[in-house]
Amino acid sequence: MTRALSHDDPLDGLPSRARIAELILGSRPPLDTYAGWQHYRTHYDLLVPAPTISPQQWSMLPEPGSTG
Repeated sequence: MTRALSHDDPLDGLPSRARIAELILGSRPPLDTYAGWQHYRTHYDLLVPAPTISPQQWSMLPEPGSTG
Protein backbone atom coordinates (compact mmCIF):
# COMPACT_ATOMS: atom_id res chain seq x y z
CA MET A 1 0.00 0.00 0.00
CA THR A 2 1.30 3.47 -0.80
CA ARG A 3 0.51 6.80 0.77
CA ALA A 4 -2.41 8.76 -0.65
CA LEU A 5 -1.30 11.19 -3.33
CA SER A 6 -1.37 14.89 -2.52
CA HIS A 7 -0.14 17.77 -4.65
CA ASP A 8 1.72 19.34 -1.72
CA ASP A 9 3.20 16.20 -0.17
CA PRO A 10 6.89 15.65 -1.05
CA LEU A 11 6.56 12.05 0.12
CA ASP A 12 3.96 11.10 -2.52
CA GLY A 13 3.98 7.48 -3.59
CA LEU A 14 6.08 6.13 -0.72
CA PRO A 15 5.11 2.76 0.78
CA SER A 16 3.35 2.69 4.14
CA ARG A 17 5.37 2.24 7.32
CA ALA A 18 4.05 -1.32 7.59
CA ARG A 19 5.27 -2.16 4.07
CA ILE A 20 8.68 -0.61 4.74
CA ALA A 21 9.00 -2.65 7.94
CA GLU A 22 7.97 -5.78 6.05
CA LEU A 23 10.63 -5.14 3.40
CA ILE A 24 13.35 -4.49 5.96
CA LEU A 25 12.46 -7.09 8.54
CA GLY A 26 11.06 -9.82 6.32
CA SER A 27 12.91 -13.09 6.58
CA ARG A 28 15.03 -14.07 3.61
CA PRO A 29 17.22 -17.10 3.20
CA PRO A 30 20.98 -16.40 3.13
CA LEU A 31 22.38 -15.58 -0.32
CA ASP A 32 25.04 -18.28 -0.03
CA THR A 33 22.40 -21.02 -0.22
CA TYR A 34 20.55 -22.25 -3.30
CA ALA A 35 17.20 -21.19 -1.85
CA GLY A 36 18.60 -17.78 -0.93
CA TRP A 37 20.07 -17.21 -4.36
CA GLN A 38 16.81 -18.21 -6.04
CA HIS A 39 14.88 -15.85 -3.77
CA TYR A 40 17.29 -13.00 -4.57
CA ARG A 41 17.22 -13.76 -8.28
CA THR A 42 13.41 -13.59 -8.42
CA HIS A 43 12.97 -10.60 -6.09
CA TYR A 44 15.92 -8.25 -6.58
CA ASP A 45 14.13 -6.07 -9.12
CA LEU A 46 11.09 -5.47 -6.88
CA LEU A 47 12.79 -2.70 -4.91
CA VAL A 48 12.83 0.53 -6.86
CA PRO A 49 15.25 3.31 -5.86
CA ALA A 50 13.71 6.33 -4.22
CA PRO A 51 12.86 9.12 -6.64
CA THR A 52 15.11 12.15 -6.80
CA ILE A 53 13.61 15.07 -4.96
CA SER A 54 13.93 18.72 -5.86
CA PRO A 55 15.53 21.31 -3.58
CA GLN A 56 12.03 22.64 -2.88
CA GLN A 57 10.83 19.19 -1.75
CA TRP A 58 14.01 18.77 0.33
CA SER A 59 13.36 22.07 2.11
CA MET A 60 9.83 20.89 3.01
CA LEU A 61 11.07 17.84 4.89
CA PRO A 62 10.98 18.21 8.67
CA GLU A 63 14.25 18.63 10.54
CA PRO A 64 15.47 15.48 12.29
CA GLY A 65 14.03 15.32 15.78
CA SER A 66 11.23 17.81 15.10
CA THR A 67 7.65 16.80 15.72
CA GLY A 68 6.48 18.42 12.48
